[in-house]
This record gives sequence, C-alpha cells and structure tokens, in this order.
Amino acid sequence: MISAGNIIKIKIEQINELREYLKNNRITPTKEVRDILEELSSGNLSQPASLEKILRRPAIEYKDLSRLVDDLPEYPGGNHRTN
Repeated sequence: MISAGNIIKIKIEQINELREYLKNNRITPTKEVRDILEELSSGNLSQPASLEKILRRPAIEYKDLSRLVDDLPEYPGGNHRTN
C-alpha cells in the first residue's frame, strides 16, 4: 500500500517533470500554429516560444497544447490550467 506521503511525492515529481517539459519544448510560428492560436483567440506568434510561455496566455488551457504538439504528457490528475 502506498502512503499518502509517497503519493504526494510522486505527484510533485510528476508536476516537476511536466514543468521541465513545458519549459524545454518550443513551438515555432508556422502557419498551422498561428492558425490554431488564432482559433483559440490567443493572438499571434512571431518567434519560437516555449510551451510554458504559450500556456501562460489567458485563452490557453493545458489541453489546448495537444493541438500544437504530438507528444504532450498527461497532466497529473487531469487537464487543468497551470500558471
């Protein structure tokens, strides 16, 4: 049986790994990316940006990033906003 303390440690580790992924993975302003961001009412993208920076946009939710990248990790505990 896993203790509550171990569950918390696992969740913290998963969140830290996800934050690193978002910080280290960038998207480039291709036409497809710009069109998706426009559909999401998130403005334009003129230079490459990290997924972390894109997620900070008010109109973007974590699940929206899956439209921009193919290998988006599952958010621990479900798809929630991260700021």
